[in-house]
Amino acid sequence: MIIEKIVKTKNRYHLFCSENNEITVTEDLFYLLNLTVGKDLAMIDNWNEKLEEDRVRQCFQSAIQKLNCSMLSEMQLKRKLEKENFDISHIKQALLRLKELNFINDKLLSEELIRSAEKQNLSKKQIESKLFQKGIQESVWKEQMEQETSEEGEIAKAYAFCCKKIKSYRSKTKEEIRKKLYYSLNYKGFSYSVSNKAVSKILDETIFEENS
Repeated sequence: MIIEKIVKTKNRYHLFCSENNEITVTEDLFYLLNLTVGKDLAMIDNWNEKLEEDRVRQCFQSAIQKLNCSMLSEMQLKRKLEKENFDISHIKQALLRLKELNFINDKLLSEELIRSAEKQNLSKKQIESKLFQKGIQESVWKEQMEQETSEEGEIAKAYAFCCKKIKSYRSKTKEEIRKKLYYSLNYKGFSYSVSNKAVSKILDETIFEENS
């Protein structure tokens, strides 16, 4: 299999060989093996093994680039690499290496997401939805979720939401406000029990006109 043409794109070299084969290699392998037009790849010792290692390296490098752009779970990263048509065996090896280096850690990622969501006053269901969207298994974050999202905390978040929302309902009757707050809290994923306590608290503290 003789190299007939070489095209460079970023840190990759595309080798166009006889028999209509195209092989992509990293810059590292290209210079390590001194690949040039006219070279017969079949004459390189352990060529297939070297190429396999290089493809894992390509997958690993692509994963690093993606992690530099955003926080990704193992599942999200796997899906992105699959879209680039990397072989599943290469993806698995790359992900294993990333986990060994602690570049991907679903537990730490879920902890950060939960803390961030708590600051945004998101409901427990909203937080769970975010974690599921990330593809993080429930067993990874369940314990922390239980610690961070007590009923008291949920009520406090629901109440804070009501305090902001009720300002736009001043012209409504008490019953109209109650219904609107319930609807909004339900939409945000708060349970009936939590919503009931938060709404009752805010309505008890609010002064209404006599005709309300």
